[in-house]
Amino acid sequence: MPKQSLRRQGWWLEQWQLGEQEAWLEAMSAQGWHLVKTDIGRATFQRGEPQNYRYRCDIFKADSAEGQDRLNLYSDVGWEHVANRGWVQIFRAPTDASIPEIHTDPEEHARSIRKLIPGYIFSGLMPWLLLLFGILVGKLKLADVLIGMNWVGLLGTLFFLWWVSSELIALVRLLQYMARVRRAQRPATPVQWQRQIRRAKARVVPMVLTVMVLVGYRIASAILPPPPYASIPAGDLPVIRLSQVLGSSLYDQAIPHKNNVSIAKDMGDLYNFYRQGSSLLVPEQHFLAEAIELPSETRPDGEATYSPRWYYCDAYRAASPQIATALAPSLARERHFYFLRSRSPLKRAAETHGFDGLWVLEDNKHREVIARQGEWVYYLSYRGSEPLELLIQALQDHLRSE
Repeated sequence: MPKQSLRRQGWWLEQWQLGEQEAWLEAMSAQGWHLVKTDIGRATFQRGEPQNYRYRCDIFKADSAEGQDRLNLYSDVGWEHVANRGWVQIFRAPTDASIPEIHTDPEEHARSIRKLIPGYIFSGLMPWLLLLFGILVGKLKLADVLIGMNWVGLLGTLFFLWWVSSELIALVRLLQYMARVRRAQRPATPVQWQRQIRRAKARVVPMVLTVMVLVGYRIASAILPPPPYASIPAGDLPVIRLSQVLGSSLYDQAIPHKNNVSIAKDMGDLYNFYRQGSSLLVPEQHFLAEAIELPSETRPDGEATYSPRWYYCDAYRAASPQIATALAPSLARERHFYFLRSRSPLKRAAETHGFDGLWVLEDNKHREVIARQGEWVYYLSYRGSEPLELLIQALQDHLRSE
């Protein structure tokens, strides 16, 4: 079959839009393009003489015994089985009064359309199942959503909402179509298939472009190297520095950490860095890491021995106090994990020490504090033997100085 005699077009109409599909295929045959096969989302037409064909759609499984009987029945009375779209079987016949209509009983036709309902219900559940899969397997966390909701995340959210609403609307319209079929066998007015195709394109094309952008972003993120660990700048920062936690008397005894080299080659210093970030819901984000060594004991020869201390501080300014209220407990349960930071959840403190909310953790190695004040959320983590009160006091001093 010469390629120039074939024409492929997108199949923009839904399965339940039987009248629109029939009218579209009839218009194509009137132009000399006759349906020969269907693929996923696409129809293939062959060039021929213009014909005033009738197209009709029926809904059944062609490979079942009942379906074969129905195919034979339709063939015997003059209907050619052209193609199918899943359950939707497409037939063609010349415009001849001697060839009877396929659908003569509206109630029976409506019962056949009902077979499409399970497919639309499953399609409607699919986005929710994928979301649940992402939460359970991908460990999607509320804190990650709030902190990471950038324009890409917004596009993903809009796509999810479009998907859910499209499937729900399609199911509702399918039920409405069944009700119309019960009232009358064929539409009394011309079927507006052109308008339905235009609507489908206006709805689907932007979403397809959105998916392409999201996939491209994910591929680029996987290929491009991560940002380096930037050095800590001089001067005041929105985060609480380790010197503010320990105080000058103790901090002045510190020496640089002996293994002060990043495990990531040419990526900066993993143990001493400052980085900023932003998102739509948490527009101001600050991340600080510091590592030092403090005297642990003095040997008989008078030389001091040192033990390491690791410190992290995250500071978040949410877009509103309400978002901060959601972010703080989520961080306490399920937060970013840094090297040498505890994986255990923080517990809500009975005494808030003047903060709007306070969560703490203290064990043999770790002291951690999450505090919420207005639209700000602070998360301090310290690995060492010094008491938890140092972190709380540093937070209080920082907020008083603001």
